[in-house]
Amino acid sequence: MLLALNSCKQNPAQKEAFTLTGIDTTNATATYNKVAKAGVAAMDTFYSTLAISLMQQDKYALLLEHLNHYTRDQKDNLAARALATRVNAFAYNFNAMYDSARSYFTQAIKLEQALSNKPGLAQSYLGMGTNEVYFGNFEKSLEYHYLSLHLYEQLKDSAHINRVQIEIAIDYYYQKEYNKAIALLLSCEAYYQRQEDLKTVAEVHSILSSCFYNLNDFSRSADYARSSLDIRRKLGSAKDIAESLNNLSLPLMEQAQWNEASEYLKESLILMKQAGDKRQLPIISQNLASCLWETGDDRQAEIILKDVIAEAKQTGQKDAVANAYKKLSDLNKRQGNADSALYYFKFHKRWSDSLYNDEKIKTISTLNVAYETAKKEQIIQRLEAKSQLEQTKKTLYLLLSIFIAIAAISAVLLLISRNRANKLLIEKVSLELAASEKELMLNKKELHTFTNRLLTKNKSIEELENKLHQTTEKNPSTDSSIQDKQISALFQLKILTEDDWTEFKMRFDKVYPGYINKLRAQYPELAPGDQRQFLLIKLNIETKECANMLGISIDSIKKNRYRLKKKFNLSEKESLDEFVRNFRT
Repeated sequence: MLLALNSCKQNPAQKEAFTLTGIDTTNATATYNKVAKAGVAAMDTFYSTLAISLMQQDKYALLLEHLNHYTRDQKDNLAARALATRVNAFAYNFNAMYDSARSYFTQAIKLEQALSNKPGLAQSYLGMGTNEVYFGNFEKSLEYHYLSLHLYEQLKDSAHINRVQIEIAIDYYYQKEYNKAIALLLSCEAYYQRQEDLKTVAEVHSILSSCFYNLNDFSRSADYARSSLDIRRKLGSAKDIAESLNNLSLPLMEQAQWNEASEYLKESLILMKQAGDKRQLPIISQNLASCLWETGDDRQAEIILKDVIAEAKQTGQKDAVANAYKKLSDLNKRQGNADSALYYFKFHKRWSDSLYNDEKIKTISTLNVAYETAKKEQIIQRLEAKSQLEQTKKTLYLLLSIFIAIAAISAVLLLISRNRANKLLIEKVSLELAASEKELMLNKKELHTFTNRLLTKNKSIEELENKLHQTTEKNPSTDSSIQDKQISALFQLKILTEDDWTEFKMRFDKVYPGYINKLRAQYPELAPGDQRQFLLIKLNIETKECANMLGISIDSIKKNRYRLKKKFNLSEKESLDEFVRNFRT
């Protein structure tokens, strides 16, 4: 997520006071002892500027240590308190402690309003808006960002106007208004290109990559992601590189380039953890789980998703919890675990709906506060007589109670309606899962019957071959060339025809959807004969029967098995049969 800072515009005297310090700011105590000698005005300027620098580097622990010295002996300095409160808010947001961040941003807004400090107030609105994104309150986020934008427009601060517009574009993104987001981002990109601000250009390209990805324009998404990654690798910020790596993985995943995407995501996780930014870890982890799932490592994917749920619950990222439950449901559905799929789907709906329910509760609370305020500040002032005042107050209380009751009943009825719809949806999903399970069992039975029919046919042909050989031994005078042709004809009957293979693959694909395509994609060097032997091993067909169905000798089958182990990079001790059984889509 994008957290910006407002710059401090210094007059010449302030700038001189700041530059006279000439000290190493890595030691908070030594810094304070030197800056304190320059006076309060110089201290205010110095620590405001220091806050900008250290926050841009995500060095919140060091900055808070500085501010503890700065505010310790200045309890009556409202500007110092406001700065410290705002920095605490950003620090809690950076550490994914969003409830605490919200509390500090609320305090910072009140302090900046009391100071009539527009830059500080704009900064606090901007931070509060960004913090609300992690609660899933996207409309609230947009509201705070517009408050920030209006203040920066009054200040005619072009740099921060464009900064806030990037945040507003992100709000549009989360509300699925991708074209609006793109239009705003392209305007910001032009500004930052003129300013030669490569760091922010890379950030804009990263967000554009996500927007085009959600519009299914994977080519442009990949182009912007690579551009962002190239710039950020040169600049060297671990957090920014991690974000671009995650964005680049998305179009690759859509193009089924799972292994490449997985490598990018693993690097992204390592870098984001190094940067100490916990906010994007659930998103990156879920994307990595999807890659592992697609490459057959369902167990590790499930472990990652459960870890995401646990961490996101602690940080209050409800959207991440809901998405992780949905992925767990899909994973179990594909594995044929209908009960588990339904279990996780119910949790997905519960967490998705909690976002909606929280918003409704807040709406009712807001209405209550609004009407109480209006009652005190407007209505009472219009009353001219005490009797009229009392009567009007009673009427207003009654109307207010009725309004709140209607609002509450409407909300409850709406929730009941949603719960009923959810119940029907869950029942529908349950029926679909049961039908899928039944269809899978039927397809397995048909594949088994078809395979057994082929094996039974081959067994009957073998019996005829044996009888023909016995006849030859009893009647040596019989024309051997005729008998050889008869035996050869019988042998040809055992070999599966192209039509047989076509029907076999059709039935196999119904039981194991996408299995054959996955095998071809992962091992393109396999010849058609290798693929057929692979499928026969998957169905536990014995070596002798494999030889008959493929029309080759048992020795050839054994040689092929050895060659297959080499192609799959299996050691001598590793079992080919075990590898084939564990290969999944």
